Amino acid sequence: MDIPNREEVAAQWNRVINREITREEAHVWAKPWVEERDDEIADPMVRSALLRLHGFDMIYVDDERRVVRHGGDGPYVHASASIAAAFGQWKAKCRHMPS
Repeated sequence: MDIPNREEVAAQWNRVINREITREEAHVWAKPWVEERDDEIADPMVRSALLRLHGFDMIYVDDERRVVRHGGDGPYVHASASIAAAFGQWKAKCRHMPS
């Protein structure tokens, strides 16, 4: 599996925003790069995007909203609007940071 680049992580993020893939699918895609192969990611913007994609499936598991986990039933930690806003911020940072 090739190391993802900015275009690939942006495409995944966009698919989540457009509901072309689920948050859980984005998590599965990013998981190996976050949990096993993070030392191979040289570009800090790619690393940042992978961490975001990995965490978009986080849900609250308690009524007090103090405990979270990946996937399952419960309200998402990250609202859809927050995911879209974060993507815009990430793209703006990418314009100022060479890859």
